[in-house]
Amino acid sequence: MEETLKRKGKIIFIAALSALFSQVYMGIFIENFNVSFGIVALIIFFYEGDMEDKLKTSVLCGIFVCVLRAFTYFLNCGGELYYLNKGLINYFPETIFYISYILFYTLFNKRIKNINRLFFYTILCDFFANIVEMAVRSYLLKEVIGINVYIGLSIVAVIRSFFIWIILNLMDRYSVKLLKKEHRARYMNLLMATSRMKSEIYLMEKTMDNVEVVMSKSYKLYNEIKSFNKYPHWEEAAGGIAKDIHEVKKEIALIARGVIEITDDRVKHSIMEYYDVVDLINEMMTPVLKDKNIKLHIDKGQNFKTIHHYYLISVFRNIINNAIDAIEKDDGNIYLSHDLVNKEKDEYHVFSIRDDGQGIDKEDINYIFNPGFSTKINFETGSINRGLGLSIVKEIIEVRLKGTVGIASKKGEGTEFTILIPKGILEE
Repeated sequence: MEETLKRKGKIIFIAALSALFSQVYMGIFIENFNVSFGIVALIIFFYEGDMEDKLKTSVLCGIFVCVLRAFTYFLNCGGELYYLNKGLINYFPETIFYISYILFYTLFNKRIKNINRLFFYTILCDFFANIVEMAVRSYLLKEVIGINVYIGLSIVAVIRSFFIWIILNLMDRYSVKLLKKEHRARYMNLLMATSRMKSEIYLMEKTMDNVEVVMSKSYKLYNEIKSFNKYPHWEEAAGGIAKDIHEVKKEIALIARGVIEITDDRVKHSIMEYYDVVDLINEMMTPVLKDKNIKLHIDKGQNFKTIHHYYLISVFRNIINNAIDAIEKDDGNIYLSHDLVNKEKDEYHVFSIRDDGQGIDKEDINYIFNPGFSTKINFETGSINRGLGLSIVKEIIEVRLKGTVGIASKKGEGTEFTILIPKGILEE
């Protein structure tokens, strides 16, 4: 019941709206001929909405058009009832036009594969429907229809069909533009999520190495206790600890392997230009920077292609986030630049990320890349940042990309990170 009411409401709405558009005219160069946009609106609704009740809608639309035009004629002629009756009789054939048009449209519907074919068939529909209307006018209203009228109707059919074609093309292009924008947003979010995931993988792998060391130490302790053969309870406890550590290592390994398989399946052999990387970084950071009134200045340098774009995204994002936190004042600047240099008979990509924030204390410089080290403490809540961002940066650059990362900072003036990565590695 509710579905039926919705369908009826939709029919009435489209018919009424198309009838209102029928009151919109455009004059052309042929005398006594105007292009009305009622049928244009109706066909656009049908083509885009894929309605099932086309005939009912066209009948109702034709009635609305007839009544609306007759009422307008009635008001323009002083409001006498005679003119209302005359208007209804005079405009009744237009109802026949709408019904005929949709009947022809339904007949050709299976052949309409795209907008270009629609243009051709709407010309035929328009012209044939006008012929039917002229036949009704000639037979019922005894109007004399000359050859010039049919020439004019054919021109109107082409013009009106052209409007349908161009409006649908514009709508199609706008939809594609929106879709591309949506895909770009999704792709950007995927890149961001993947770069974060890869960063976490590095930590997991490093944790596995640490667990391996602890497990070896615990197993060594177990063997030493066992060799004394005097402390059975200690021996049992040490053996249990070694087994527990081994189980923890296996679980971390399974999780890491699963995440690695997911990311490798999604991004294997993916190539990206460096300019696109920094454009995405700029787009990602813009909302955060805008809220804090911080400006990111990017000197792109020379463009290149790389399969390690996720690494670059992770490195840039982590350092820029640290720079944002370092700028305590209401506004500030962050500078990202790129260059190529020759060093020790090899060519390197050099990336510099500099801020004009508060800088880092001298005693903290040596610990800045240590996992867990952080100067970001909320003294009101007692919460502390987990301090893994820069340790991830160091891991990616030095282990994954065989490069180096250095830091120079002066208290009260700012901090600069300098990253060198071999060209052969980054562009492999």
